[in-house]
Amino acid sequence: MTKPRSHYVDPRNARFYHLTSRCVRRAFLLGQDPVSNRNHHHRKNIFLKRLKQLARYFTVDIMGYAIMSNHIHLVVRFDPNGAVHWTDEEVAFRWCCVYDGHGIDSELSTKHAPAGPEDFDLNQAIRYHDLLLDPTRVDRCRQALSSLSRFMQHLKQPFAVWANKQDQCKGHFFESRFYSGALLDESDLMACMAYVDLNPVEAKIATSLRESVDTSIHERLYAERFDPERLEAYLAPLWNEDTEQPKPNLPYRLHDYAKQLNLAISFLTGDQTELPDRLELWMTRLLNRERKKRPAPPFFDYAY
Repeated sequence: MTKPRSHYVDPRNARFYHLTSRCVRRAFLLGQDPVSNRNHHHRKNIFLKRLKQLARYFTVDIMGYAIMSNHIHLVVRFDPNGAVHWTDEEVAFRWCCVYDGHGIDSELSTKHAPAGPEDFDLNQAIRYHDLLLDPTRVDRCRQALSSLSRFMQHLKQPFAVWANKQDQCKGHFFESRFYSGALLDESDLMACMAYVDLNPVEAKIATSLRESVDTSIHERLYAERFDPERLEAYLAPLWNEDTEQPKPNLPYRLHDYAKQLNLAISFLTGDQTELPDRLELWMTRLLNRERKKRPAPPFFDYAY
């Protein structure tokens, strides 16, 4: 029997999670469809823009992602208490940015995220001030902005409606809600991030990190071209614009992480048959990520 999400998402502590969601019938609704020969690759860019927008306002940090042709992977840090210290004005501002009144079609425009309520249009400004007059609604918005389920709902549902409108059809776009697996130690976190970043290689649609487009490692290495010092920087959440809030930097430099990924690619492609001893356990965990096994509850009784 299906267990409720509360069995798999810690309601008290900030943790890392591996999230996945697959398109219906495993169809290639996000890329080149070999059956209909239709190309939906532009949807990946729209999905990524939507992801960036929501991560800016929810209590979710994106550590890694891979947008494949028929499924998505996310590695996130979710803090259920991240909105506790937000002021009512900040909650109202974030909520009105999530619901900007334009839907996902606005993601196709050049509209920039508002820097503050003074940048709202008339409808957003009215919604913002009405919300501040109702403390009960503000509390509900605070709870929604610190909910992993609501984050995924508002990531996937508007996108599915938009894509169905393009295809002139109705029904589900994604098979189910989403899978969420907690990453309970640092080794499992890094193995999961590598598994996500290497998804195009394992799918045999890329042979190098530079070819692994629509992944977080590709975005990190692309940014490194314009800022070489980033190779020596620690891995931090992507699109971190809220500098006032402390964010978790992982104790791995981008250069070292990319080096390990290249070793894994050599192993996966058969160019290298043996790995250094220190990478054997890490590689075993990486290859086992496909099984997507969750820890057995109660697994939130301890922290790492």
